[in-house]
Amino acid sequence: RLRDWHVSTLLGQLISLAGVGCLLVVTGAACVHLTGGDSLSGGTGRWCESLWISWGLFFDPGTQTAVAATERASVKLTAMIFSVMGFWYNCVVLGLLVELTQRKLVRWATLKSREVHVGHTVILGWSEKMPV
Repeated sequence: RLRDWHVSTLLGQLISLAGVGCLLVVTGAACVHLTGGDSLSGGTGRWCESLWISWGLFFDPGTQTAVAATERASVKLTAMIFSVMGFWYNCVVLGLLVELTQRKLVRWATLKSREVHVGHTVILGWSEKMPV
């Protein structure tokens, strides 16, 4: 089932995470456009400028420092909300990358490690039926 796939598989989680990120950036662009925040880029109020500002707010939390203190409260609130959401999103992405790296290192350690035992005798073909 689709619900199980996007939660329980790595590929499903990555696709879901990318989808959520795109949705948040587009939602942020709509909010920036509606509040007039696209003037931050000195723009003309075009959609692509709103999308660029939203992208910057979401993936670079320091972008909101470009918002002037004289901007309307709605623009400042939008910048703050989407900066915080972007920070959380990026923390989740980095956490997922760290988790994947740790899993891969543990897997490599178990597959590629050698076990050396000293002072033991190995009997090939041993079973419970052999007299000792």
